[in-house]
Amino acid sequence: MRSPVSFQTDTNVCALCHDGCMSTYSANVQRRHYRIGIDVGLKSIGFCAIEVDGRGTPTKLLNSTVHLHDGGAEPGDRKEVSRKKTAGIARRARRRGLRNKRRLRELDAYLSEELGWPLPDLEEFTDQHEPWHVRAELLDSYVSDPAERKEMLAIAVRHIARHRGWRNSYTSVASLARAPYPSKALITVNQRVCEALGVTIDAEATQGQLASAYVADERYAFQALRGTQGLFRGRQYQSDTYHELTQILRFQRVESSQIDELMKRVFHVINPRDGVRRNMRVGCDQLPGQESKFRAEIAQPAFQKFRIVAALANLRIRSGRQERKLSADELRRVTQYILDSSIALEDNDWSDIAEQLGIERNSLTGTAKAVFEGEPALRRPPTWPGLVLWTGCFEGCWLLLVVLCPLARVLVG
Repeated sequence: MRSPVSFQTDTNVCALCHDGCMSTYSANVQRRHYRIGIDVGLKSIGFCAIEVDGRGTPTKLLNSTVHLHDGGAEPGDRKEVSRKKTAGIARRARRRGLRNKRRLRELDAYLSEELGWPLPDLEEFTDQHEPWHVRAELLDSYVSDPAERKEMLAIAVRHIARHRGWRNSYTSVASLARAPYPSKALITVNQRVCEALGVTIDAEATQGQLASAYVADERYAFQALRGTQGLFRGRQYQSDTYHELTQILRFQRVESSQIDELMKRVFHVINPRDGVRRNMRVGCDQLPGQESKFRAEIAQPAFQKFRIVAALANLRIRSGRQERKLSADELRRVTQYILDSSIALEDNDWSDIAEQLGIERNSLTGTAKAVFEGEPALRRPPTWPGLVLWTGCFEGCWLLLVVLCPLARVLVG
């Protein structure tokens, strides 16, 4: 085979067309039959043109080239980070910032319009640590002056809303009340303050009380509270600020209904599951006649029943040399038996299914047919992979709790 040579076709015609029409191209005056090859790689794409004879056997390499690319990675040292991942991080950060701004605007509107509280600017204080002192004072004594109390409460609520800490987005606001207090992070902050000031502080002191005592000392009056060297370095949790704000509002005799509403607005976060449901990013069913309906979740009883029926639909009963499917009555009876057994935490095998059908075990084929070494395609009948319990929650809704059963196995999926 000769070395590669330059070979070009007319730019106005398709270079990937079948070789039967190659002879009609004005650029292919030699009436060559050739094939185009494209090799797509992670960091490069290879192209080649090979001349072939009438039987399609390669005879000559007409041309070849390789185009190198960055594989969709960001330029720099970290080649493993793709542009898609980098763009996703920036997009999520941008959306998170927009959601926080919207949450704070809605909170301010509720404070001023619904509660009639003033909205002091937190950045106009001469002492940058004034909000921390206010949070501590609200826990020390009851403020009798209504105007002063509302102003101080507004400062504390708006400050906590801007420095509320971290929590898992999948958890609800109500779960913060059940979280242990103080958290390990707040215990560590308490230890730092005790070591810095040389005093012993109550173990259940809040963030506001700890920060107020810390910056009250002249040695730390101008030291940053956040950052890698600050008092609150590391991750802080919303469960601590939730507990503190609850204490403040109750101590200042705020109505229970207003406390609940404030907690929802201050600690509001969008659950990723709610976003998926709201945007309807759930696939549609593929069953005939069900294409317009969305798939059920795996934890739904209807989906579990479908898994069982789908497996039993491939079950066959052998009678002599013939095999037949389960009748509708047999299918319903076996399905109900499996559901009842799963709820009763009973473990079944194919012999139990054969007993329910009134046949011998070796008469079951299809899904239960014994193959290599006597094991069937499915070693055991399909089961409900969990015990589904329905319980009422405090909000009057219904929660579905799936308690996984160690004896149940997911065999179809």
